Amino acid sequence: MKQRVASGTSLTEGDMMKIEQLQISGFGRIQGRELALSDGVTVLYGQNEAGKSTTLQFIRAMLYGIPGRSYPTERYEPPHGGVHGGVLKARDREGGLWQIRRFAAGGEGQGRGEKLNVTVNRADGTTEELGQAELERYLLGGVSRSMFRQLFAVSLDELQELAALQSDEMSSYLFHAGMGGGGEIMRAERRLVQDAEKLYKPRGKVQEAAKILQSIEKLEQQMADSRSYLPRYNDNTFALAATEAELAKVEERRDSTSARLIMLRKALEIRNVWLQWSAARLEFAGIPQIQSFPEEGAVRLQELEAEIRSAAAAAERIERLQAELTAELEQNPPDPVMVAQGPALERLDRRRSIYEDRRLERQRLAGELDGLLAHIQRILRSIDPAWTTAELATFSGAAGDREAARRYAAAFASYDRRMESQGAARQALRSRLAAAAASLQAAERALAREQAAGAEVFAALRPASAQEVLQLWDELQQAAERWREAKLHGLQHGAGSDEAMRARMASLYRRLLLTGAALTALLPAALWLTGAPPVSAWIALGLLAAADLALWAGLRGAGRRKPSPPGYGGDGGDAAAEMLRLRGLLLSGAEPESNTSGRPLRRSSGGPASPDASGLEAGMRELRRLMDAWTAWRQKVDRASDEREVCRTEMESLAGQEQALAAEMRQEEAVFTETAGRYEAWLRSHKLPEGLSPEGLLEIFSAVEQGNELLQQQSKLRLRLAQLEAECVAFEDEVLALMEEAGSSVEEVAASASQPEMPGSESRAREELARMIPGWLEARKLAWDGLKAELLRLDGLTSRLRSAEGEYEEARLHLERLKQRRLSLLEQGGAEGSEEFLRRSAAVQRRGELEGNLRQWELAMFGGWSQEGTKGLLALLDTLDASALEQERSVAEEQAATSEEERSSLLQRRGKLLQEREYLKERCLEDTVLQQLEEQRSALRLIAGQYAVTAITAELIGRTRRIYEQEKQPQVLRLASVYFNKLTEGEYLRVVMTLGHKELKAEHRTAGLLDSGLLSRGTAEQLYLALRLALAETMARQACLPLLFDDLFVNFDEQRLHAALSLLGELSATRQIVMMTCHRHVAEAAGVLIPSAAVISV
Repeated sequence: MKQRVASGTSLTEGDMMKIEQLQISGFGRIQGRELALSDGVTVLYGQNEAGKSTTLQFIRAMLYGIPGRSYPTERYEPPHGGVHGGVLKARDREGGLWQIRRFAAGGEGQGRGEKLNVTVNRADGTTEELGQAELERYLLGGVSRSMFRQLFAVSLDELQELAALQSDEMSSYLFHAGMGGGGEIMRAERRLVQDAEKLYKPRGKVQEAAKILQSIEKLEQQMADSRSYLPRYNDNTFALAATEAELAKVEERRDSTSARLIMLRKALEIRNVWLQWSAARLEFAGIPQIQSFPEEGAVRLQELEAEIRSAAAAAERIERLQAELTAELEQNPPDPVMVAQGPALERLDRRRSIYEDRRLERQRLAGELDGLLAHIQRILRSIDPAWTTAELATFSGAAGDREAARRYAAAFASYDRRMESQGAARQALRSRLAAAAASLQAAERALAREQAAGAEVFAALRPASAQEVLQLWDELQQAAERWREAKLHGLQHGAGSDEAMRARMASLYRRLLLTGAALTALLPAALWLTGAPPVSAWIALGLLAAADLALWAGLRGAGRRKPSPPGYGGDGGDAAAEMLRLRGLLLSGAEPESNTSGRPLRRSSGGPASPDASGLEAGMRELRRLMDAWTAWRQKVDRASDEREVCRTEMESLAGQEQALAAEMRQEEAVFTETAGRYEAWLRSHKLPEGLSPEGLLEIFSAVEQGNELLQQQSKLRLRLAQLEAECVAFEDEVLALMEEAGSSVEEVAASASQPEMPGSESRAREELARMIPGWLEARKLAWDGLKAELLRLDGLTSRLRSAEGEYEEARLHLERLKQRRLSLLEQGGAEGSEEFLRRSAAVQRRGELEGNLRQWELAMFGGWSQEGTKGLLALLDTLDASALEQERSVAEEQAATSEEERSSLLQRRGKLLQEREYLKERCLEDTVLQQLEEQRSALRLIAGQYAVTAITAELIGRTRRIYEQEKQPQVLRLASVYFNKLTEGEYLRVVMTLGHKELKAEHRTAGLLDSGLLSRGTAEQLYLALRLALAETMARQACLPLLFDDLFVNFDEQRLHAALSLLGELSATRQIVMMTCHRHVAEAAGVLIPSAAVISV
C-alpha cells in the first residue's frame, strides 16, 4: 500500500542517517557494483582508479541530483553510454528504510529530465513516496548541497581549501561573523611588550633603565669620594709583596708539621692492634705445619659419629615396632554382616538429610497451602463478598481498562494540581495588584507635593514650559558672556597684558608641537619594527603630520599682534540691554528695558549710558542660583512623573493577568466536569460501584491480578506436595528393607504399615516408621563408622609392618656405610683414633686463624700507606711507648695550630690588601665621571619617553584583543580545540581566531600561537579536519549525517594517523563514517585501532 506524505506525517527533521547499500548501475567507469556499508566505520580500500572518488561523487549525486552536462567533471557520465545512475538505500533514526532511485535522462541543468523515485518503508509497515524537497528536509536535515560537499563529503583537495569554511552558510557556525583576524596586531602587541620590558621592568636588574640607574648611582658615589689614591696604592703593593713571602715560609713549616702529626696520630691509633699483631706472630711461629689434612676434618668426624649412633638407635626402634605390629594384627576379625551393609548405609545416610529436608518441606508447604487458601478468600472478600475463585479466574483486567483507569486518575490529579497552582498564582497576583495600586497612589501624592512646592518656591519665574525657560536661560547666559568679553576689551588699554597672553599661548603651542613631532618620528617607526602592515604606519604618519601642521599654524597665529577693537564700549551696551530684555522675559516681576526707538541701550562717548556692571553681575549670580535650584526641582518632578507612569503600567498589566487567570480557571473547571461525567459512565459500563475513585479502581485491578497469581501458586504447591510424598515413601521402603535384613525389632511396625485395620491406620503407621527411621539409621551408621575405622586401622597396621621390614634393612645397610666412611676419614688425617685426629685438626685450625688475623691486622694498620711510611710507623712503635707517643703528638699539635693561625692571619691580611688594591685601582680612574653622569641621565630621559609610548600602545592593543577573544570565540572553536589536541597528541592546545584575523591560529604548547600558514602541511590538514569534525558535531541536532572522507590521511605521520583513526573510532559511536584510501597501511591501521571497522576492497 502506497500513500503520499500527509500534513500530519511522523517524520521529523534532523533524523540520523545511515547509508546501508549502494547499487551503482552506471556512474563514471563503475558499472553494476553493489556495496554494503556498516553502521560504524567502513574503509573502502583499493588501488588508483579503483573507483573510490567515483563512489564519493555517486553518493553526492544520489542525494542531491546528478549534475548537468555543463559540469562534466562532476557528472561522471559513463564513457561508453548506457544507464547513468543507481540506487542508494539509507535508514533514518526511526528505523525507516529510504530507497533513492535516480537516473539521468539528458538535459543541461541539474535535475532536468532526471528520473527520481524516493520511497520510505516505515517501521509500522506503511510506504510513502517523497520528492527531492522532502528528501533534503527530513533525511538530510535541511543541509544544502554545498554544505554537504564542504563538510560531510570531503576529499583531500577540499580539505586543504580554507575558503570552503568561509561561506556564508558555514560562517554562522564557525565564527558567527566570518573568519577575520588580527595576527599583525597581535605580533605588534607582543613586540611592543617585549620592547617595553627591555627598556624597563619593575624590580628588574637587567633592563636598560635599571642598568642606567645603577650606573648613575655609582658615578654619583664616585664623584662624592673623588680624591687621589696613588700613595696608598704604592704602600699597598709593598705590603702585599712582604705578606706573600712570609706566607710561603709558613706554608712550608705547616706541611712538615702536618706530616709529623699524621704519623704520630696513626701510631697511637694502631698501637693496640700492633701489640696483638706482634703476639700473634710469635704464636704462629710456634705452631707446627701439617702439609695435608682433610678440610673441616673435626666437624666431619663428629657428624659421622653422630650419624652412626642415630642409625643404630633407628634400627633397634624399627625392630621393636615389627614385634608390636605383628601382635596387634592377630586380634579379632570384623563383623561380616556389617561389612556387607556398609555401602548401603553410607548411601542412605547421605540421603537422610535430604529425606528430612523433604519431610520438613512437605510440612511447610502444607502450611503454606492453608495460608494461601485463606489469603485468596480475603482477596475475594476485599473485591466483592459475592465473588468466588471461579469468578476471580475469569475476570480479564485488560490492559485497556488499566490504561483508562490510569488516565482518569492522572487527569483528576492534574486538575487538582493545576487548580491549586492557579489559585496560589491568583492570590499572588491580587497581592501584587494591591501593592501596585498603593505604589501608584504614593507616586501621585509625591508628584503633587513636588509640583506644589515648586510653584511656591519658583513663583518669580514666568509660568511657561520647561523647554522655554531653559531656552531663555541659555540665551541670557550667552548675552552675559558677550557683555563680559566687551567689558574685558574695554579695560585692556596697554599692550603689556596682550603681549603676555600671546607669549603664553606661543609657549603652549611650542611644547605641543615638540611632543607631536616626537610622536610623528617614533610611532611609525615602532609600528614598522613590530611588523605591522605598512598602511597602518602611513595612516599614523599622516594623522600625526596633520596635527603638527595645525599646531604650527596656531603657533604662528599666536605670534601676530591683534588690533585693538575700535569703540570698545559700544558692544558692551548692546549686550547689557539684551541681558535686561531676556531677564524681563524670564522673570515674572521684571520688564524688558528699551529706549523710545525700540533699540537696545548703547553707551555714547559723552558719558556712561550702559547699566551698572556690579548690579548686572549681582543679578546674574542671584538668577544663576535660582535656575540651579529650578533645574534640580525639574529633575525631581520628571523622576516622580516617570515613577507614576511605571506604577500605572505595572497595575494595568497585573489586572490583565488576573483576569486571564480567572478565565483559565473557569475553563479548567468546565473540562473537569466533562471528564468526571465520562468517568461515571465508564464505571457503569464495567458494572463497578458508583463513586469509586480511580485510585481505588487501580487497587481492585491489583487485587485481581494478585488473586490470579495466588491461584497459580496453589496449583504449583499441590504438585510439589505429591512429588515430596513419593520421594519420602521410597526412602522409607529402602530403610525398612535394611532393618529386616539386620533382624531389628521393627517387624511389628512394618506389619502394621502393610496391614491396616481401620481408616487412617496406614498413615499413622507410616508416620511412626518415619519417626523411628532417623534414629535407627544414625545408630547403624555410627556402628558402621566404627567398623570402617577399625578396618582402616588394620590395613594401616599391615602396611606399616611391610614398611618397617624395609626400613630395618635400609637402616642396617646405612650403618655399615657410615662406619666405612669414618675409617676412611681417619686414614686421610694420619691418625690412629678419634682423639689423635681431633688434636691434629685443632692445630691446623689455629694456624689458619692466626694467618687470617695477621693479614687483617696488617691491612688495618698499614692500608693506604707507602713502604717508607710503614717503616716509619714500625720504628715509632718499636722505640716509643704509649706515653711518649702522646707527648710527641701534643707537641706536634701545638706546632700545627700555631702554623695554622699564622697562615690564617696572613691569608686574611693578603685578602684585605688585594681588596684595597682593586678599590684603589677603580678610584684612580675618575677623570671623566661628570661627563659619563650627564650622558647616562640623557639616555635615561630618552628611554623613559620610549617606554611611555611603547607601554601605552601595547596596553591599548592588549585590552582590545582580550575583550574580543573573550567574547567572540564560539562553541565550535572550543570543540575543534579538543579534537585538534587529540589529533596532535597534545602538541597543540587549542584553536583560536584573534581580533578578526583572516587566518586561524593554533596554540602550540611551547611556541604559543601560530598562524595556520606557518604549520606544516600535515598539521594544517589536521587543523582543517578538526574544524570540520567540530562543525559536524555542532550541527548534529540539525543533521546527523554520515562523514565521507576520500584519502585525507596522505600527509599524516604514523602517530598522528593512529590518533586520527582513534578519534574517528570514538565519533563512530554516534554517526556513520566512510573512508576511501589507496594506502594499505591506512586500511590496516583502521582495522587494528577500530575493531568494529569493516574494510572493503574495491
